[in-house]
Amino acid sequence: MVISKRVMTKIGCLAVSASMVLSVAGCLGGKAKTEVIEAAESFAEAVKKGDPAKIIKLTTEKKDSDVAAGLTLILSEDTYTDEQNQFNSAVAKTIEAEVDEESVKVDGDSAEADIVFTIVDYEKALKDGEFEDIDGVLDAIKDCEDTKEITFSAEFEKDDDEWLISNLDDKDFGKIYDYLTYELPITASANFEEYLDYTDWYFDNGDNTYSHYNSYIELDLWFTSEIYDVDPTANFVYYEVYKDDGLVYTSDNVAVGGSTYIELIYGDDQGAALDNDGYIEAGEYEIIVYLTDGSVFTSSTCTVEEGTTIETTTYATGAIEPSNMFEFQDDAFEAKALEAGWWDYLGTMVGDGIYGLDTETIAFSIQVDPSETEGIHYEFYYSEDDDMTEEDMAEPAFAADIEPTVYPNGDTYYDIDYTPDEMVPGYYLLIVSDTTQETAYLFGACQVLDVTSSEY
Repeated sequence: MVISKRVMTKIGCLAVSASMVLSVAGCLGGKAKTEVIEAAESFAEAVKKGDPAKIIKLTTEKKDSDVAAGLTLILSEDTYTDEQNQFNSAVAKTIEAEVDEESVKVDGDSAEADIVFTIVDYEKALKDGEFEDIDGVLDAIKDCEDTKEITFSAEFEKDDDEWLISNLDDKDFGKIYDYLTYELPITASANFEEYLDYTDWYFDNGDNTYSHYNSYIELDLWFTSEIYDVDPTANFVYYEVYKDDGLVYTSDNVAVGGSTYIELIYGDDQGAALDNDGYIEAGEYEIIVYLTDGSVFTSSTCTVEEGTTIETTTYATGAIEPSNMFEFQDDAFEAKALEAGWWDYLGTMVGDGIYGLDTETIAFSIQVDPSETEGIHYEFYYSEDDDMTEEDMAEPAFAADIEPTVYPNGDTYYDIDYTPDEMVPGYYLLIVSDTTQETAYLFGACQVLDVTSSEY
């Protein structure tokens, strides 16, 4: 994964429109100049260490500013793959800095100073090279004697007795961290099988067993971070589903690469047999995953338990009859959705859209294409029983406007969360719409039981 250049604009591309004009007639000597030099040196050390909190502390930026958020993101190891972190660390260790004392100018409560950063010329070291693994890249960085200089003309403002940098958003500062967006020239392995980390039955009870109240089963294949180097347009698997030893479904090809997991689903859309309440039939299920040459990649088995039916949720107003606990209301919005469903942060969901009382958040998730930027509005309404009356609909229990969240691996979701001060058992109606609330996008229904998930 390579961090988009747009992330770097948080700190590097919000260039100041006009440089501060400092008087050349001002006195540059004395205590003030010494203090500015010391402030510049402290800032340079924080930059070399890649410490975003320290860097922000030495500037006029607020902790919650866009620039601070962007800097924290790009300097976080969680943003990158293991290979990228190794490369980033190797380059960062080569950074040196020196304050050009002749450039220091002080004019009252304003000052400026050039900080010259020297860094290994990683682009020259890796130019035209193709490496089989990260070790070759690190060796090339270690052996490289070429360096390049980046001069950051820092501007300072005096705050009480401190000199703080005021132009952290200057594009020259962003150039120091350009290596964080550098695409490593590592040859992608076509043998992606070696990257499989583990398999996991999604929303099961923790032991490859599903309760009766599920509309589908899902086996997730989780890969190590090296999977980001695999081309998802050229690498595929497919899977078969067996119920009680009988073949019930064969999938199309599923792309592997560019994401740390893939989802292998068997439900209504795949022709699964559902009972009258819309839940998948009880039985023993096995999913066998094949490479495109027909050889077995991996497999896993789960059990869907027998159970009694529960009373389905109906509403007195709106005549909502959710399918699988939610239903799209707008074709255009549905076309944008790659995946949607009730979400379980703490493992307290005992069925699709059915939470134990120990849940802290009722959550619904809609995955969309990363290019999607439209904001949405959502509201939750509460009823203590399954009869949603006009009185219940008079005032939402919670409402909010949100925009899609882009995660470090590029996956993009509308995270629709409701975290009350105290969770109350009953029924909750979700309405998702556009921000003007003129077009309904989705209706959903969920239930919070009067027992915890462990007691269920």
